[in-house]
This record gives sequence, C-alpha cells and structure tokens, in this order.
Amino acid sequence: TLLDKGADVNAQGGEYGNTLQADSDGGHDKIVQMLLDKDADVNAQGGPYGNALQAASYRGHEKIVQTLLDKGADVNAQGGGYGNALQAASYEGHDKIVQLLLDKGADVNAQGGRFCNAPNAAAFAGHLSTLIRFFGHSTLALQVLDAQGRNTLHLASCGGHVDVFQYLLVQGLNPRQLDNRGNPMLSYSAAGASLEISQKILKLELGYRTDARWSPLHWACRKGNVALVKLLLAHGSNDCGTTTSNIPVQDIYGPRFHCNDCTDFDYCFMCMSPDESTHAGHQWERIEP
Repeated sequence: TLLDKGADVNAQGGEYGNTLQADSDGGHDKIVQMLLDKDADVNAQGGPYGNALQAASYRGHEKIVQTLLDKGADVNAQGGGYGNALQAASYEGHDKIVQLLLDKGADVNAQGGRFCNAPNAAAFAGHLSTLIRFFGHSTLALQVLDAQGRNTLHLASCGGHVDVFQYLLVQGLNPRQLDNRGNPMLSYSAAGASLEISQKILKLELGYRTDARWSPLHWACRKGNVALVKLLLAHGSNDCGTTTSNIPVQDIYGPRFHCNDCTDFDYCFMCMSPDESTHAGHQWERIEP
C-alpha cells in the first residue's frame, strides 16, 4: 500500500487539504482509522472544512466523529466554512453528533463561520430539535448578535421556518432587534419569502421604524411573492416608495458581489458597502444578473 511504501500521511494539498479530512468527509471509517494508526495529525488544518472533525460532523458520520474525538481531536477547533464542528453538525441537523460534541465540551457560543454560531445555523436550516437541545444547555447566550447585528430570530425569519420562529419568540429572543443596516425582522421574513412568519411579525405590532436601504416591500418584490406583497400593502407599505438610492419597488435587479476570500458569501448590489465595516481587506468579484 501507499502507506507501506512511505507515503506521508500528513501531506498537505488538494481539495481537502489532507487525506484524513478527505476520508472523514467521504465516510471511510476504516481508512480514517488506518490513517490515525499511522499517526495522521487529527487536528491538521486546511481544506474546505478546516479540519477532519468538521468534515465528519457536517456529513453526519457519527462513527468517524467518535473516532476522531477518541484520538484527541480538538472539539472547538476553528476554521472552515462553518467555523467549527458544532456549527457544521447543527446546520445539517445531525442531533446525535451535536450531542456528542456538546458532551465532549463543544462551546455552544463559539463564534465564526457562515452563521456566526451553532444556534444560528440550526435556526436558519429549520432544525427545531437541535435548537431545543441548545436551549437546554446552561451556558447558552441568548441575545448574541453576529457581525451584521442579527440575532438567532433573524436567521429563523430568513430561513422561513415558522416552528423555529415561534419557539425562539417564546424563549425571549428580541423581535424588535434591527441589524446594523437598520433592517427590521419583517425585512428578513420578506427576504425569505415567508408569508406566515411575516403575518406573525405584523400581528406583534412592533411599531418599528427602519432607516435601511430597502423596505420589507422591496424584499418581497425582489422574491416575487405576490401574496406577501399584498399582505404588506394591506398593512400600509408604500408601493411608490424608493430605496435610499432612489430605486423603485418594482423591477429590482442588479449585480451581486462575491467575496473571493470567504467560503460562501455574497452581497447584493444594494447591500455592498463602499466602506470596510465587514470583510475588511477582502477581494470582491462583480457578477452581473
């Protein structure tokens, strides 16, 4: 075999950074064990997942996750598209792996990755059982905001998951929270094209005022959701309104800007900011519609 012939078990490079991450992603538990027996670095960094534990957690390979942890994998290792293994497992709703990671000391409040933290990932993807597991954890910080000023309720609204949204309200998440750009919760439900969540938000009678570039009606039009547009108009949205860049509600389209330094992040043409308040120093690619 390659290993018998002296192959470097920790060689770096390729799509996954190293062989251990590749086989952890692929679910090849026997090969993972073989590599570890040959002294593969269980915490080697690199590749799309940052490390082997995050790859196995994302894919739902419980046996491999257990093997990696038994071999000393850092349960809170940072890196990769989801920031850490707990966020990766939460996004995919792998409850058994989530519990396994928590039992091994995973930090439920760890920051980083696409969704900032594991509860946000579970909320956006609609995994209520995973969220309930987190809310039973004594160290959970409820009102944490991400770099864009969003709480977990924003992510649930944008994801369009009514049961998750209702659960978070009961748990005390603040529906009045505006993000850093002044967008209210209703803009997130409209951006997620969720009629039912938008109805629930309107029934709360929050009485918000937004200074954001787009109104909820702009987002509803952008998504092409006729029922949602009618709902917002019935509740007083201005159908002659423009954005702060004087773009009308109708026919909203334009380029998006892809961050070449992140795993998966885009701004629309309205949200792309000329300053460096987020993603400082990153390179952007303009993509026409």
